[in-house]
Formats: sequence, structure tokens, C-alpha cells
Amino acid sequence: MSAIGKIFIVLNLVFSLVIVGAAASYLSKADDWKTNFDELKATYDTEKESWSQDLSDERARAETLRTEVDDKQSKIEDLEVANENLNASNQRKDLDNQQLRSSVDQIKNTLADFRQNMNDLNNRNSALTDDNAQLRTASLDALEKQKQAEADLQRKVGDLARATDRVGDLEVAVAQIEEEKGHLDSLLKIAQSKGFDISSLVAMKKIDATVVEVDNELGFVVLSVGKDDEVSKGWTFQIYRDDQYLGEVEIDEVYEKFSAAKIKFAKDDALFQIHDAATTVL
Repeated sequence: MSAIGKIFIVLNLVFSLVIVGAAASYLSKADDWKTNFDELKATYDTEKESWSQDLSDERARAETLRTEVDDKQSKIEDLEVANENLNASNQRKDLDNQQLRSSVDQIKNTLADFRQNMNDLNNRNSALTDDNAQLRTASLDALEKQKQAEADLQRKVGDLARATDRVGDLEVAVAQIEEEKGHLDSLLKIAQSKGFDISSLVAMKKIDATVVEVDNELGFVVLSVGKDDEVSKGWTFQIYRDDQYLGEVEIDEVYEKFSAAKIKFAKDDALFQIHDAATTVL
């Protein structure tokens, strides 16, 4: 029996006692006690039935409340289970979120590395573009130099052809000079045998010079003296190196500061060199 039922029973007993007391009081004071008793009894029965009905209603209400309490307890248990499931789900979600944050951090790091690589690639591309421009400029310069070299080569080929023709002419002139020299040598020997002093016919003064250019194949040299040193065409210079006599050259063209001379002969096929010494009189 619930606490509410017990309360109603106690109240019912107390009320019954009150009614009995009242009835006794009425019986002692009234003349028609039976009538009063019957009325009281009827009242008691009515009140008792009313209280019984109220008690039944309260019991029904208590049973309903108990059922509701059981339902609510069941719901509470279900809610606790749901709460536990929700907590477990939240824990899994927290773990998933943590893993997701870790993945996001990794993605951020990867993205940072990718951006750095892109920056490096852009810098490298810029450097390659500059190198390519420099190479293109160098290529154009090389092409221009190649054209200049080809033009120089053509000029040198032309100069060589002209020099070859000049050598041919000089060889003919040398042959003539050699022939004249042989004839003059014969005359000189005859004159010397007759006691003639040939040195009185020599107009050259002593002039010292240096070989500044030489081409042994073409047979000419350039000396460091010219018109300023009173050198004339046809003069001969003796070429030597230290104490070694090398040969003789003859002035062919005279300029202000230097002279061009053809090689008349070279002793023992000696090769003239730049910085060799030259003089008109040994």
C-alpha cells in the first residue's frame, strides 16, 4: 500500500471516531436518539461511501501515477542509455575531429610545402628565362661574330690571293735581281781585281733597325725604320740574331715610321723572327 492510501485510511478512522463521538453526544442530549442515530448512520454511510469512492479514485490516481513513474523511469533509463550512446558518439566524433584536425594540419603543411615548391619553381623559371635571354643574346653575338669572321676570312682569302700574285711577281723580280746580282758580282770582282774601291759607290749610311713583322713563306719583313730615318727604296739590310748572321733583305716600300722589305736570301734557309736585328752595314 502506498503512502497516500495509508494517509486516507488514517483520515477515515479519525473521521469515523469524530462521527462516533458526535453521535454519542447527540444520543446523550437528544430524546429521539434512534432517529438521530439513523440520521447520523445514514450520514456516516454516505460520507463513508464518498470517502471510499475518493479513496478508490486516489488509489486509481496513485496507480496511474505509479504507472507514469514507471514509464518516466523507463524513459529515464532509455534517456540514460541514449545519453551514454550520445557520449560514446561524441567521443567518436571528438576522435574523428582530432584525426580530421591532424589531417587538416598535414594538408596545411603539404600546401605550405607545395607553395614553397611553387615559389622555388617560379624563381627557377625566372632564372631560366634570364639565362635563356642571355643565351639568346650570346647566340646573336656569336652569329654576328661568325658573320664578321666569315667576312674577315673572305677578305683574308682575297688578301692571300693578291699576296700569292704578289709573290709570283716578286719571285720573277727576285730571279731578275739574282741574275743582275750575278752580273754585278762578276763586275765587282773584275773591278776589285783592277784595284777599284767599290765602297765609294755605296750611298747607304749605317742605320740600325728591328724586325717588327715577318712572313717567311711570302718572303717579306717589316723594319722599324722609314722615311723619318732617311731610308730609301732599294737599300739592303743585313739581318742577324745575337752573333748569328741570318741573311739580307731589300727595301721595297718606304713609309714614315717603317719599311717593307723582301727577303733576298736566307743563310742556310734560316727563318727570320720578330725582334731580329737589322743594319745597313755589318
